[in-house]
Amino acid sequence: MINKLYKKLRALLPRTRKSNPISKLLRPLLEKKRALPTLMTTGAVIVMVMVMAIPSTHAFEYSKAQEMKLVDATEVREVSTKSRFVFPVPDSLGISQHYHAFHHGIDVRANVGSPVISVAAGIVIEVREQIFGYGKHIRIAHDGTVSSLYAHLDEIMVEVGQRVEKGQKIGTIGTTGWVTGPHLHFELLEATHTINPVKIIDTR
Repeated sequence: MINKLYKKLRALLPRTRKSNPISKLLRPLLEKKRALPTLMTTGAVIVMVMVMAIPSTHAFEYSKAQEMKLVDATEVREVSTKSRFVFPVPDSLGISQHYHAFHHGIDVRANVGSPVISVAAGIVIEVREQIFGYGKHIRIAHDGTVSSLYAHLDEIMVEVGQRVEKGQKIGTIGTTGWVTGPHLHFELLEATHTINPVKIIDTR
């Protein structure tokens, strides 16, 4: 009798679908007041870790390009500083400041627009324009670990990666950067150390 009554009452009640197994697992956590913020925080941390773990394609390509540029510049430098270098300013008016402890190069006086030439064959590895300091300047990698710097230029006639020959015009004398008059600031380096250009180049 009781069993029949129970079945009749049960038939009158609306039927509900079975709970999803995942819902059963999460419901106890979500019903607690502190559970939802904790769950959201944990999810955010997981997403951040996954994003950080994926390498940046752009960064990889940039570092790879920088690495290749360095390798190319190094391969060009394969001759000692005993090689004969020409003077960088054919129309020079003389050296206004020589190499010393506080001046790691020589300043060659000349009129604005006078040609500046590469002291030896090599590859242009830097072309830059600065308001102060060297102003417009060029750096060329020669054979071995030797490189040369030409600063305070008015006009630059080469670009990075270009091969230049000994005596080739690369720019003109100017007054860019920190200067008191038109001149070329010229530096010669063996690896990362500057050397006195007068001991290497032909000043005649």
